[in-house]
Amino acid sequence: MKNVVALLTPEHRSVNQKELIAMLGFSRQSVATWTRAGLPRHADGTYSVASVMRWLRAYYAANARKKYEARLALMRRKVTRNVRQLERFLAGKTGKIDNN
Repeated sequence: MKNVVALLTPEHRSVNQKELIAMLGFSRQSVATWTRAGLPRHADGTYSVASVMRWLRAYYAANARKKYEARLALMRRKVTRNVRQLERFLAGKTGKIDNN
């Protein structure tokens, strides 16, 4: 990424929203959502390509972490539920649970 940004001419290092959309291949709605979420933008409404790329990397890394943590919590709940079901099943078979 650093090399690609370094190869850009100075006039392409800052782009307007249309140029950013064309460059990234995302919709206008995605860029608007990211802007509301904190995508860095200059006062004149242009975007620094390097800043956008850094922000997107951090944004998706943070979202990946949140998704991972949510998935892990769901798996823990399922395992806990399954263990309880197994304990009830075994208690019904033997009349008591042996914790040893």
